[in-house]
Amino acid sequence: MNWLDWIVEKWNWLKDKIRPVWNVIKKVFVILGRIFMALWKTVYSLRGILLSVPVAIAGIIVAAWGQNNLPEVVEITHVIIDRDAEKPLFGLFVMTTDLITRDVALFVPLALTAFCLLMTILSKRTLFPWVISILTLCLPIVIWFLNTYPM
Repeated sequence: MNWLDWIVEKWNWLKDKIRPVWNVIKKVFVILGRIFMALWKTVYSLRGILLSVPVAIAGIIVAAWGQNNLPEVVEITHVIIDRDAEKPLFGLFVMTTDLITRDVALFVPLALTAFCLLMTILSKRTLFPWVISILTLCLPIVIWFLNTYPM
């Protein structure tokens, strides 16, 4: 028996010893793969709800915070473009200020957030309405900041 036959014989002996263990390991990985795929399909099908729950909780927190911290009357400054002005290309930009109540400043962005969360739950493409709901959730905080530290 030469050395190559000895190596082949030892290799076959080792394969026969390892094969039952390898088959058990392979079955365990197949079972774990099936469990992982079932969990992933469940999470994927519930992704709208799973994304919406933290934003809804944050919306409740922002509503409670806004009732305590926003002033009774809030100033909203916006820009109006006057097309009839002397500048022919862009018009004249006019800064105006409107006064709105705390409830309007707080609950209109939160209603828009709730609508976006509803769209997140009902649509197949959940990320875009979810991002918009996050942005609209920040509006009461931005309004408070702009009223506390005016420009």
